[in-house]
Amino acid sequence: MLTNTMIVNPTRMKLLMSFLLFSGTVLAQEEELSAPLIFGINASPPFHITQGDEANNGFCDVLVRTIQAELPDTHQIIREMPHGRIRTIMKREGSMCFPCMINRTSYNPNYYFTRATHLYAPHGIITRSSLADELKEKYGNPVSLEKLLAQSELRFAQPVGRRYGDIQPLINEYLIGTKYHKKVNGELALYNLLAMILIDRVDYTIDYEMMIQSYQRNEQNFGSGESLAFVPIREYEGKTIRGAVGCSNNQWGKNATRLIDQAIKKIRNNNDFQQSLDYWLGNDRPKLSESEQ
Repeated sequence: MLTNTMIVNPTRMKLLMSFLLFSGTVLAQEEELSAPLIFGINASPPFHITQGDEANNGFCDVLVRTIQAELPDTHQIIREMPHGRIRTIMKREGSMCFPCMINRTSYNPNYYFTRATHLYAPHGIITRSSLADELKEKYGNPVSLEKLLAQSELRFAQPVGRRYGDIQPLINEYLIGTKYHKKVNGELALYNLLAMILIDRVDYTIDYEMMIQSYQRNEQNFGSGESLAFVPIREYEGKTIRGAVGCSNNQWGKNATRLIDQAIKKIRNNNDFQQSLDYWLGNDRPKLSESEQ
C-alpha cells in the first residue's frame, strides 16, 4: 500500500534545523539594526556646543549629523544630558551611543566601538606661559608626566567626566583623592578651568592643544596679563588618539556600531565633517591613512 509518508535523513534534518536557526538569528539582528540609533550628548565645547553663535556646530555635533546624512533610512534620537548620566546608561547596558569617545582605553574596555572616525593629536599639559618654561626645565621637553605628578605640588584640575586615554592611570595613581586634585563642574567646565589657570587658582590641566584655541574664541578678559601654553607629554610622544563612536555593551550597542560601520568610509570623508575637524582641530591635525580608510 502506497502512503504519502516522506522519510527524511537525520543528518539532513539537523542541517535544515541549523539553517533555520541561523536565518532566524540573522533576521532578528537585522530587525534590531533597524531600531533607532540613540545618541547621548552633553555641553562640552568644541565637541558639542549648546549655546552661542556656534551652537550645534561642535565637531561631534557635525559627526552626529553626518551619521544621520549617511544613514538616512535609520531613525535617530539625540538626548542631551550630563556626561555622568550618559556614562551610567551605557555602563548599565541601556541603549545609547556617545559620538566622540577615545577608542578602547583602560577605563572603557567594555563598550562597543565603531572603527575610527578621526584622529587627535595627543593630550598635553595646558598651563600659564610663565609656568610652562619651569615645567620643561624640571621635567624635560616633552615633559615626563609621571615625574611631574610624583614630584611636584602643583595644583591640577579636570572637568568632571573628563578622561585622558592611556595616561589616565597616572592621574588615578598620583592625583585622585589628594589635595592637589580638583574637579570642575558645569556646562563650560573646561573654559572655567582655563580661566582658573590664568588667575592662578589652579596650575595646570591636561587636554588637547585645540582647547586653547577654542577657549580663546570665547574668552573674557580677566586682566591677569597671562596667556595659556601647551606643553607636550613624553608618555604620548609620537602617538595619536583614535576617536570613535562608543555604544552600550549589549546586543543593541553591538548592532548599532555594526550599522554605523557600514557607512564609516562615507562618514569619515564627508565634506562637512572634514571641514569641521579642520576648523576645530586645525589643518595640520593627524589624519587617517589610506590603509585605515
